[in-house]
Amino acid sequence: TTYRIFVNTWNVNAGTPTDGNVSDLVDLSQDHDKIDIYIFGFQELVPLTTGQVLNADQSRGKAWEDCLCNLINQARRTSKAVFVRSEQLVGVMLAVFVRADLVNNNVIRDVKTTHIKVGVGGLAGNKGAVATRIKTVSY
Repeated sequence: TTYRIFVNTWNVNAGTPTDGNVSDLVDLSQDHDKIDIYIFGFQELVPLTTGQVLNADQSRGKAWEDCLCNLINQARRTSKAVFVRSEQLVGVMLAVFVRADLVNNNVIRDVKTTHIKVGVGGLAGNKGAVATRIKTVSY
């Protein structure tokens, strides 16, 4: 089975979805009904302050997830996409959306995300990475 995956990454410079034209993230010129999986990466999601490094504001990630889900589904005509999972490490975030029928029929399943801190001997999230794993079933 072949899946069409849309991947985009963006440095948001601690901005929110309302700070600019976020429709560029989804590239409305494409036929989104052919896309099965969306993966968005963000950098500088929050201001890099000591407080954020120790306890990052997760609400910013949620705002981006909601905005992207709305944008994706505005671009789709025949089927919807659903938010599946995200992972945030301070200012870095990865968000995964999948065509709803693939999730509902258990074709895309067991989506896992994780992060690793490597700043200050593994204690701080100012350096590190986020990752995802997606299992698929072929029929």
